[in-house]
Amino acid sequence: MKETVTLLNHVYQMCELILTKFEPILKELEDDEFKAEVKREKALFEEIKYLADGLLASLRKEEKMVGKMRKFSSYLSTKLSTLTNNDAKHISNVMIEGEREFQKDIQEKIHACKKADTTVIELATRLNHTLEENIQMLKRWAK
Repeated sequence: MKETVTLLNHVYQMCELILTKFEPILKELEDDEFKAEVKREKALFEEIKYLADGLLASLRKEEKMVGKMRKFSSYLSTKLSTLTNNDAKHISNVMIEGEREFQKDIQEKIHACKKADTTVIELATRLNHTLEENIQMLKRWAK
């Protein structure tokens, strides 16, 4: 049960942290096609976070929130990066770099929580696949 809750909380927190990065990016984007892609990605993370929240509730566990300083730091670093250059190529490269880091993190957590409930492992794996698909889509603008 402990690994299940640990992995589920990690999925929830990761989605919450990823979602903080979308606000400053969406404010700076001028390319409508790229903006639509970023909104699509945001919706995928919102769905995974919603599912994680539901699973935590079914286990009668409350999600552990990401610390305010960590969220602010994430938001600020994204904001500063997009303020200096809001070109789709630059932003897609920033997003790819971030999503690769998140992907590495969730893969390590899945590996560390092998005894977690299969439903939770599947949700974490879905997050990993979503990150990979997003990276592949973002490469269109990173050229």
